[in-house]
Amino acid sequence: MGVAHSEHTTYAGCWDGTVRQFDYENTRMTSPIVTTQVRDTSSSITHIQFADTNLMIFTTIDGLIYYYDPRLRRIVDKHDCSSKLFAMDSSPQILTVGLADNQVQLYDLRKRESPWQCRTSGLKYQMTSIRQFPSEAGYAVSGIDGRVCIDYNDLSEEAQSLKYAFKCHREKDKESHTDTVYPVTNLRFHKQYNSLFTTGGDGHICVWDWVRRRRMRQFPKIAENLAISHFDISYDGSLMAVGLSDDAYLRLSDTDAPFIPKSGKVFFKRIEAMECKPKESNSQVAS
Repeated sequence: MGVAHSEHTTYAGCWDGTVRQFDYENTRMTSPIVTTQVRDTSSSITHIQFADTNLMIFTTIDGLIYYYDPRLRRIVDKHDCSSKLFAMDSSPQILTVGLADNQVQLYDLRKRESPWQCRTSGLKYQMTSIRQFPSEAGYAVSGIDGRVCIDYNDLSEEAQSLKYAFKCHREKDKESHTDTVYPVTNLRFHKQYNSLFTTGGDGHICVWDWVRRRRMRQFPKIAENLAISHFDISYDGSLMAVGLSDDAYLRLSDTDAPFIPKSGKVFFKRIEAMECKPKESNSQVAS
């Protein structure tokens, strides 16, 4: 399920292939405003976002991209990526999607019939999230292996020389000297300070000065033995929302073993400038 916010309302893309508007006055979901053709669970809507006030984009796991005009109240265009779609982000000019086999496609939303660029993500394993720079000059993409790759839209040699990847959300065992690797579950850029927030299955939130390739801060775990499954930053950058869930079933050695998940939790925290405004000092190098 994905959620998109406009200036006055909120839309949800649901597992039954529908898009519904949230009625804040009566605290309920409305009847579907869009119904897509659902073949199976892979046709469920997983990502939904406003490119601008007149264009909402939503995608399905099986690689369908829908373009919805809220003024006309209908789908105005559709594209099939012919591959599973794991991640999506959009700006007024560019749509960036992450596909199976670590493929990334960039679409110029003024000419969205076919991808503007197709490339590999720079990751070895399945991607989990993708997020465009506030400047729209490039994007960050994360994977299940505790890595984030920074890439640029410009294919010139100079721009591509700035591309790099770094490890994060890992816990070192002091006795065995081995790392426990957790997936990076969310990426968000702070629009005011241009810092990058990452969250992981380890339950930590990290803040990065990605331009200088340094970690600025790692927040303490909010709750033990719970992974951060959802994360977002308010439009004005003053508040973060954190959703936690029990993902221990992913590490069960016996898939038939009974599993009783712990209750999920949602937390809100104010963001102070000192916590995310890039500084040269008091940082750790991203490796």
